Amino acid sequence: MYSVIAFQLLGPSRSAALALNIIALIAWQVSLFWAARRLLRSDWVALVLAMLPAALFGPWRSIPGSAFDFRLDHLAMCALGVAVTLAVPTDGFRHRRNSLIFGVAVGVTLLTRFLTGTYLVLILILLLGWIACSANQGRRMGNLLLAAAFAFTLAAPVYWINRDWIWNYYWIGHYTGPESAIRNPNFGLLQSTNFVVRHLYQEHLGAFFCGLVGAFTVVLALFRRAGRCADRPGPWAVGLITVLAPALILILHVQKSPVVLGVMAPGVLVLLLALWHALTVKGAAPPRMPLLAGAAAL
Repeated sequence: MYSVIAFQLLGPSRSAALALNIIALIAWQVSLFWAARRLLRSDWVALVLAMLPAALFGPWRSIPGSAFDFRLDHLAMCALGVAVTLAVPTDGFRHRRNSLIFGVAVGVTLLTRFLTGTYLVLILILLLGWIACSANQGRRMGNLLLAAAFAFTLAAPVYWINRDWIWNYYWIGHYTGPESAIRNPNFGLLQSTNFVVRHLYQEHLGAFFCGLVGAFTVVLALFRRAGRCADRPGPWAVGLITVLAPALILILHVQKSPVVLGVMAPGVLVLLLALWHALTVKGAAPPRMPLLAGAAAL
């Protein structure tokens, strides 16, 4: 669908098709900057966070599913990144308008790749469980259900039209058909967990990304000013849920592919946002932050 629009505007070419991957990455970066700026109240720290998707190792490898390839893995990772990042400004789904924006982003993600529905359904269920165990349940649960209704309204007609294809490709191809048996490495739980964690680090996050994140986190910790951050655990809960939900599905899935593990990267960045929020004080940036953030962003 997106490629048809790009080809109509720019003409059919590989460059026009792959431009969609970069546009998706930029959209993820913009959503990260907006969410981080609202939460951290620091343009400089928000800028560093917004640059981090470009520091990931996975998109820049010339392999299937990267930004160099016109498969849906990269586009799905970026779309999921936009959706889960936009869950942060909802303030635990206390704000209705931002909750509706989140719902629209979820709907667009579902249309980007059908497989994301598996992750997002579990994410929404876990978010409901988190809200049910928290304060002010009524309004927050109502906003989340309204967001889910928006997403369902956007995606359900397309899923229904393609129901036979989805059943044959995902259920038969991944579980009951002969292809599933051929691609099943018969891993145990520990082997499967090790596969997911190891390949997430080696093929998607990378040493440079982790080193940059570690260095900047140390800087924030060293220059931390006395004060108190907001007590609400919203960013932590959203980050944990959006990492653990796809991780659980990918660990339990009988087939194993390192290509799809990039869907966990958005949750990692939301967790990082929560950590940096804990290390900063509202309205008080660490000294020399423009210089440090500029160097990190570069």
